Amino acid sequence: MYLSSIKDMYAKRYASEFGEPRGCSERDVKALEQDLGQRLPEAYREYLLWMGNDMHGRLKGSDWFISDVRENTVALPELLSENDVTTDKLDDLFCFFMHQGYMAAWFNLSQTADDPECFFFSEGNDAEEIDGPKVFSEFLKVELGL
Repeated sequence: MYLSSIKDMYAKRYASEFGEPRGCSERDVKALEQDLGQRLPEAYREYLLWMGNDMHGRLKGSDWFISDVRENTVALPELLSENDVTTDKLDDLFCFFMHQGYMAAWFNLSQTADDPECFFFSEGNDAEEIDGPKVFSEFLKVELGL
């Protein structure tokens, strides 16, 4: 399990405030994979099953959830283009996080790693560049404040 230590830290730090995270069902994850035409990386699947529907938990206010990923992924190329940021294979990107249309994080679906390298962009950064790579589990750990 790729998120075991993150889940333990989360339980110790946030359980009293937010309770147990609401995850997706395996059926929901498989439906997303069917739409994409491929299996998602294991670390990301584990996240979805753990907190992929936790819209009122620690990650509230940003678009991290299974209901957001399709729209995030459609919006990502426009965000990057508007900021003159280029990346290879725009059709292969899967945007798992977006915040108010100016911050995004994604990985390439063609990666075969179980804990995929992900990338982050935020408008207004001095360099206007993509940050990364950082594996998904590390990105999640940072965003959760752990």
